[in-house]
Amino acid sequence: MASEEQNEAQEHQTGDDSEVGTGNFAGADEHHDDEALAADLDRGEEQNKDPAFAIDCGTLPIDLHFEIARQSSNVDELAQLKVGSVIDLGKPPESLVSIYANGRQVATAELVMVDGKVGVRIKAL
Repeated sequence: MASEEQNEAQEHQTGDDSEVGTGNFAGADEHHDDEALAADLDRGEEQNKDPAFAIDCGTLPIDLHFEIARQSSNVDELAQLKVGSVIDLGKPPESLVSIYANGRQVATAELVMVDGKVGVRIKAL
């Protein structure tokens, strides 16, 4: 008999007692938590419809850069540069340009003239 009482006491302490009316309110808390979660989700859906909470991804800034060539140099060569210096990129003018968006290559293009300015024409995405 003493072992039965010890088992019941231990079940009560650990919360393993699943009978209704025995003082284990875990099920009630879980049900309340589920209702609270559902209410939070409903509010979130309402906020998503609210223009004040809308995010227009089309306006997020992106850093673009256009790479014609890369070269290695040293400090002495860099120190010798002056206004009017010409750096040979080792490529013909019709070489493709790599286009990067936030550091990731997204396209290749060719150099073109647009109203007397340099531009690029996309060749591959």
